[in-house]
Amino acid sequence: MVKLNTVKVSDLKKGDIVLLECEEGDIISRAIALLTKSKVTHATVSRGIMEGLDFNGVGYIAEETPKYATYSTLLDRTERVAYVMRLIPEEKDMQPVMDIVDRYVEAKWPYASLAQPFLAMYFLVKDISDTFHLCQIGTKLMKLAMGTMIELFNQLLHDGKNPMMCSQFAYHCYKEAGTQYEIHMKGERNPSLLTQVVKEIHERYQEFEEDLKADSLQFSSDNMKGNVADTEEILEELCKELQKSEDLQTDHITQENEVYELSHDFIVQVIHFCKLFNKVFVPKEEQIATSKADDSWLEQFSLMQEYFIAPEDLLHNTKNLTCLGTLDYEGYHI
Repeated sequence: MVKLNTVKVSDLKKGDIVLLECEEGDIISRAIALLTKSKVTHATVSRGIMEGLDFNGVGYIAEETPKYATYSTLLDRTERVAYVMRLIPEEKDMQPVMDIVDRYVEAKWPYASLAQPFLAMYFLVKDISDTFHLCQIGTKLMKLAMGTMIELFNQLLHDGKNPMMCSQFAYHCYKEAGTQYEIHMKGERNPSLLTQVVKEIHERYQEFEEDLKADSLQFSSDNMKGNVADTEEILEELCKELQKSEDLQTDHITQENEVYELSHDFIVQVIHFCKLFNKVFVPKEEQIATSKADDSWLEQFSLMQEYFIAPEDLLHNTKNLTCLGTLDYEGYHI
């Protein structure tokens, strides 16, 4: 194993992306780690040295957290290993990125409530085992996320702000700063539940024609009237199943593949989840038209990688970010 260099917290520059490993005891952080098969579960943007502030001005960051984008510090989480990412080639003037950061923070840009929609999306687009039991758990998670997305959509109608997760925040601050700052993703498309759904809709199109053109808001409202287990219960169930799968791989035990056709209900749930995700999290000018009885929009949607970016993608799946090493907090701590 290659030993990473260390970067002193006092050497962080404006715009460096700092990725943090899983937060112990936090079920959302654990779910992100297992779903994305990664140690890192949170993304922040360094503000560089903030002259005149406490702790010699080090460790100051901006991040997207509940309830909205905010300024914060790394020094209250020094127990978490952090990785420092920087553009290559390096841009000497990162102020355009910081201007976008400041704009989002000043606007109190909303966080994706409880992270449910993005956890459900990671479930669909990341390369995880498509076992029958995992699909059952995923259906529960999507239903819960759709209830949240209806609330977020109503808020969006009021304030016009598409909510973000931490890694989308970092990505879009760079993208909106200009072409020389944009983060370029490698773009490999791994097999996933979503690609399997697209394939099965192609093969069984007539089964899903009506759902492909139906109103996702109406569908979600009609299907959210029953009781749904709370987020923590579902995530505990999901993490337990994913951990079991991971342990089998670690122990080099081959799991017998379950060859089966995805259920009609599961695929319908995915269709409406993706329609609603597109409506809530994708800016209006970039949204895909999903109202026609045509399955091509779902394939288009599955390729919109920038809206599903996880912290792991910023660590390993970009063409122009390099990992300088892990962060040395230099004894600073709050």
